[in-house]
Amino acid sequence: MPVTKTAIARLGALLLVFAVAPAMAGTISVTSGNVAPSSTTCTLAQAIYAANLANNPTNATPAGATTISPLSNSATASTGNCSSAALGANTIDLANFAGQTLSYSTADNYWYGPNALPPVASDITIEGYGVTLQISGTKRLRFFFVGADAQTSATPGYNTPARAT
Repeated sequence: MPVTKTAIARLGALLLVFAVAPAMAGTISVTSGNVAPSSTTCTLAQAIYAANLANNPTNATPAGATTISPLSNSATASTGNCSSAALGANTIDLANFAGQTLSYSTADNYWYGPNALPPVASDITIEGYGVTLQISGTKRLRFFFVGADAQTSATPGYNTPARAT
């Protein structure tokens, strides 16, 4: 069968689509809700920590950052059973808790104030499926500290807690 210019153009267009499509590094399925993290659980906090750790495995201080050992100040210090995190963008999937409420009453860390969950220090998408995050008790908390990216003009002069360069 002869190869035509149209066939070559179609093949080139198809290859271009695959070349520019963003690759998702990992999908982390949260399997444990309102429980204390352990080696057998994968909580939302552990999933965030796992995604951050996959992108900064040595807990290195980013070039130009004032933050020292950025992952060390989180109470969540293990990935538990969250095994799907990988280098690059990660998606955290909350499908197992669709429509339910996840409650937090204590601070995981104090990056610029008390935070219920570990800092978001890598490219993370959270697929929520209608999950409600709730602060319970009397302690004032925010859910996330999202690190600014010192390598972009959108956040000049700010440091990210875990950007590895």
